[in-house]
Amino acid sequence: MRITFYAADLDPATAQITLYRTVDGVRTTVRSGLRALALGGWTGVDWEAPLGPVTYQAAMVDAAGNALGDTAPLVAVIPSPRPDTAWISDPLDAGSAVKVTMVRGAGLAQSRPVQGSRLLLGTRVIALAGQRSLMTGLAMPFFTDTDAAREAVTRLITQTGGLVLIRTAAPHPLPRLLYAWASDPQPSSYRDPAGGYGITSWASTVDEISEVEGPPAIAAAPWQAYRDAFPTWEFMRAIYPVWLEAKKNPPQAGVVPTE
Repeated sequence: MRITFYAADLDPATAQITLYRTVDGVRTTVRSGLRALALGGWTGVDWEAPLGPVTYQAAMVDAAGNALGDTAPLVAVIPSPRPDTAWISDPLDAGSAVKVTMVRGAGLAQSRPVQGSRLLLGTRVIALAGQRSLMTGLAMPFFTDTDAAREAVTRLITQTGGLVLIRTAAPHPLPRLLYAWASDPQPSSYRDPAGGYGITSWASTVDEISEVEGPPAIAAAPWQAYRDAFPTWEFMRAIYPVWLEAKKNPPQAGVVPTE
C-alpha cells in the first residue's frame, strides 16, 4: 500500500521540503520525503501509508535554509476491508507487504515496563526508575489463508531476521504503524484436501522497536519494462514533449491512494 503525492502549490521560493504524516495525533517524518529537492514542485510516495485517515503536511525551506512554513494539511484515507486486516512488511523493502488476518485479541495485552531498581535506605524503601520502554512481549497472532501468503511471510521473516512493520486498522489499540521485532513467529500449517497448506496460523509475539530511519529501498524497474513502455526510439522521441509539459505544469496538488 502506498500514497502518491503531487505537490504543486509550494511557495515559489521553495528549494527543499520535508514531508510529515500525522496519525492519531502523532507527527512523524515520511522517509521518502526527507529533505527532498522540490524546485517548482514535488512528486513522491509514502511507501508506509497507514490504514485509515492520515494527515500530510510539507515543511518548505528555501535555498538558504530559511523556513517558509508548512503547506495546507491534506487528509488521505486508505480504507481497510475488515477491522482484522493487517499488512506486514519489511521496513527496508517497499514492495514486500503481505496482507494477513489478525486473530481476535491481538495486541490487547500490552506491557511497557520501566527499568529500575528497588532500594532499602534505612527504614525507607525507594525506587530508582528509568524511562518507560516500548511494548514488549506483545501477542500479535495472525493467520494467512493461501500458500503464496505463507511463503511470502516466511521469506520476509527470514530475510529481515524478524524486523517487521505491522500496519493495523481501528479498533486495534496499537500504533497504526508498529515497527517490531518478531523473533520467533512459530507458524503452524493445516493442509487442505488438495495437498496445499491452506491456512497457516502464526503465534507471533513481538517487541516494539523505534521507527526505522532512512529511505526505503525501491526495486529498480527491469530493462524489459522500459522496452515494453517505449518499443522504439521514434516513439520515445514522440512522447518526450508530453513528459516535458507534465514536468513544467504538474498535476494539481492531491493524493492518490494505491494498493
